[in-house]
Amino acid sequence: MSDAAANWIWVSAAIAVIAGLGIYGIVARRNLFRMLMGFTMLTKAVTLAFVYGGAYWMNPGLGQSLAIIIIVIEAAVTAVGMSMIVNIYRHYGAVDTSQIKRLRG
Repeated sequence: MSDAAANWIWVSAAIAVIAGLGIYGIVARRNLFRMLMGFTMLTKAVTLAFVYGGAYWMNPGLGQSLAIIIIVIEAAVTAVGMSMIVNIYRHYGAVDTSQIKRLRG
């Protein structure tokens, strides 16, 4: 097995583990902050996939530029999400989704 194939296996495993932890953080938690951190972990896995995919297909510039775009969008989404969580905490006094009853539409 060549070095590129061995690296691909390890990077794919790392991407799968990070994405799995992110999905678990989103689905299994009721704390809004932990859900946001799960989303952040999931986007980090996608970023790693784009960077390594660009290197694997011999076009690292494309992978890196897409990763920069993902990082910028992720920072904006995380900032908006954190501001929403802070406002929910100020208004309701909790960030647990089961304790916030007034948000039902």
